[in-house]
Amino acid sequence: MTLAGAGGAATPIAVQSALDGIKEIKIFNIKDDKWEQAEKNVKTIHENTDCKVSLTDLADQDAFKKAIAESDIYCDATGVGMKPLENETLVSDPSWFHKDMVVYDTVYAPRTTKLMKVAQEAGVEHVFDGIGMMIEQGAAAFKLWTGKDMPTDYIREIMFEDENK
Repeated sequence: MTLAGAGGAATPIAVQSALDGIKEIKIFNIKDDKWEQAEKNVKTIHENTDCKVSLTDLADQDAFKKAIAESDIYCDATGVGMKPLENETLVSDPSWFHKDMVVYDTVYAPRTTKLMKVAQEAGVEHVFDGIGMMIEQGAAAFKLWTGKDMPTDYIREIMFEDENK
C-alpha cells in the first residue's frame, strides 16, 4: 500500500493496515510538523508487526510514482482535494495508476474528488471516497456520547439519497 499523509487520518490507517496484515506500507508526506511523529509511528509499526513500512518525503516524486505503480492500494489521507484545495490532487497523471488497484481518498466533500476522477480516467475499477469513514467516525462518537448504536444504515440511506434518484 502507498499512503499519502502522516496526520490524523493517515496514522490510524497505517496502524490498522499493519495490524490487519498488510505486508508493506510506503508512507509519503511533506516534511512538516507531522514528520517527527510519522517517524515514531513507523518505528512503532516495525516493532509491533511484521509489516515493512517506510517514510519518504513527498518531494521525491519519482519514488512516489514508483510506489503507487507497485501498490495494490493507494490511499490519500491528506486534505488535498477538500476545500480550499478541491481542484488539486497529489496524482494528476492517470498513468501512475493501474486498473486492478484500489484508490481511496479520505476526502468526503466533494463526493468525487479530482484524485478520484484521475483514477477513474485511468480505468481503476475500485475508487472510494471518505464518506464511509466519516459515517463510522460519527457512529463511534454517537456511541461514546449516548451509549447507543447510531443507526448507520439510516444515515447511509440519507447520505446517498440523491445518488439513488
